[in-house]
Amino acid sequence: MPASFNAFEYVHYVRSRWRFPAIAVAVALVLSLGVSLLLPKRYTAIASIVIDPPAGEDARMAVAVSTMYLESLKTFEAFASSDSLFTRAIQHFHMGEGVFAEPSESLKRRVLRVTKVRDTRILEIRATLPDAKQAQALAQYVAEETVNLSRANNLASDREVSDQAQKQFEAAKAKFDQVQAEWARYMAGESAEALEKEVESVAGLQGTIREQLMSANADVAEYESREKAMAAGGTEDSRKELAFVRQGLGGTRARAAMLAKQNEELRSEAAAKRHLLEQRKSERDVLIAKFKTAQSNFDEASSRLRGSLSLTGLHGERLHVVDPGIVPQRPSAPNVVLNVLAALLIALVVSLVYLTISFNYQVRRSAEYEPVFGVSSRAHD
Repeated sequence: MPASFNAFEYVHYVRSRWRFPAIAVAVALVLSLGVSLLLPKRYTAIASIVIDPPAGEDARMAVAVSTMYLESLKTFEAFASSDSLFTRAIQHFHMGEGVFAEPSESLKRRVLRVTKVRDTRILEIRATLPDAKQAQALAQYVAEETVNLSRANNLASDREVSDQAQKQFEAAKAKFDQVQAEWARYMAGESAEALEKEVESVAGLQGTIREQLMSANADVAEYESREKAMAAGGTEDSRKELAFVRQGLGGTRARAAMLAKQNEELRSEAAAKRHLLEQRKSERDVLIAKFKTAQSNFDEASSRLRGSLSLTGLHGERLHVVDPGIVPQRPSAPNVVLNVLAALLIALVVSLVYLTISFNYQVRRSAEYEPVFGVSSRAHD
């Protein structure tokens, strides 16, 4: 039957062997203190960047910042921790050179740390190096280059928008110039107002000719009536008067025929001018509609281009270095106190675990030999 655990015996067992944990703690103290003092010191400098909302937004929106928006600002960590930026920093400070040079990826993991402070618009850049001044210079350099990189990205985005607006403006201007040229050609030709006056003039002349034609036809009818009446008479006077009437009838018929021809010519001319007038009016209406549309598109494109140029650099978030950091006075690593305390705690726990295992082992042995000898071996410990 397994022996039960006795707390008093365990405490007595540990107290009787106090030298073991004491030696373990002392050795851990010496080793941790020695190693901590021998390890090279490393200094951590911190530079801070504030992320302001786009300047083109309403100022009231800048105050009512949502948690989702703050969380989206973590994307700016990629700007500060980009490989290309850290590579430029390595070249700028001549880091990682020499026989013991290491890859930039591992060097970045060991040297640089970028975090956005929770629920704030602050981006912290931590640089850890053996040289305190170089650590501060590196943190400031990465912060400033992050701001420049963000600004360049915003300018590239705005340039894309402005280029698109410029293309639309040029297309609208070309269309507007084309419509203006068409309007100039139209104005160089015969205007609709002039054609209207010509149509009115021809119509007035046609009316006069028509009245004369009606009068001539009436005269012809009168001459024909007189001719029939005088043809029945056989006197000499009648014959003379008949010859005079026939002579007047021929002249009147010739005049009526001429007037009829002129009336037909004027009718054809009036019809042609009215047709041309309708064409010119239709062309004028189409040109006016095209001109209004082209001018509206040109004004809209001009306004869009001016707006895109005036807001250049104001669409995206704006980054500012609010704290370039200071040269750290105390090393961030190694932490001698923390290392010593951790070593002491580990040594104490390990020694207690060892003593506990040893105590349990002796308890089991005593339980095995007690039925044989009749005496507990724990009594002699």
